[in-house]
Amino acid sequence: MRWFYDVKKRKKVIGFFVFSLLIVIILLFSSFNNRGNESKKAPDNTVKVTNTPESTTGSKAPENTTTVTATPMVQTTITPTVVPTLTPTVTITDTIATPTVTPIETPTVTPTVPTTTPTLKPTPTPTATIKPTPTKTKPPVKTPAKPPPKPPEKSVVEPPKAETKIELRYKNGKASSETESIHPVFKLINSGSKNIKLSDIKIRYYYTKDNNQLETFWCDSFTNGSNNVIGRFVALKNKKNNADSYLEISFSEGAGEIRAGNSVELLVGFAKNDWSLYNQRNDYSYSVSNSFIHWNRVTLYLNGKHVFGVEP
Repeated sequence: MRWFYDVKKRKKVIGFFVFSLLIVIILLFSSFNNRGNESKKAPDNTVKVTNTPESTTGSKAPENTTTVTATPMVQTTITPTVVPTLTPTVTITDTIATPTVTPIETPTVTPTVPTTTPTLKPTPTPTATIKPTPTKTKPPVKTPAKPPPKPPEKSVVEPPKAETKIELRYKNGKASSETESIHPVFKLINSGSKNIKLSDIKIRYYYTKDNNQLETFWCDSFTNGSNNVIGRFVALKNKKNNADSYLEISFSEGAGEIRAGNSVELLVGFAKNDWSLYNQRNDYSYSVSNSFIHWNRVTLYLNGKHVFGVEP
């Protein structure tokens, strides 16, 4: 019955119900009307009509009798039945709470009569009054107000100075212990914040020459051009068991510079003019590593200052 409390749904239901009722009434009326027309029958009254033909011979002709039956019209009256629509009524009874009144008792006041007690008046005795001696108060000393503190001076932050820092990595391009040519490979890394001119850099590779043959240097590849690489052979004054010579690699002005954070790679080679063998096992800077390592047995110089590696 939720639809009954919804006004829109209730109107739709009642309208649908009335419409259906009208259709039923019309169908009933039509049905009764058709039955009334079919139920019309003739009454028992019959009218006989006798036709007597004329005869020229004087003899009597046979009588032909025709019976006509008349059916009276019967009128049927249909009374439609009306189904009343019941509309429920909802009675809402509001109950109002009746407040309960509680009487408040009024207290009874009993007056109390005060009792008076006579008091004796004391006889006054004269007393001498001592005047206080005035004390001089010094005026307050005014202290001068302190000036507000000066705000701290803003420290001037100086920009960081450009730092020059160069690193050297090494690997062996031909690690055979006995070989007719030596091929060291170097990588120069500018890990500072200032560009470095390559013409200010020198690299030294230490080895044993094993004989007095002349030697030839060449550059296989360089990031900034092979023709900008210079090689020089130098004999050590204080010869060691694993080094009597070194190859010094430098760069021309045309090599340019290494920008901060960048790097360059350098592959060089050298051999004796008669192509006699080197024994790399007794070379100070020799390593069998075929990948770049932090190898301190090759040295690096920047502007003539020793900045990396350990000399033999």
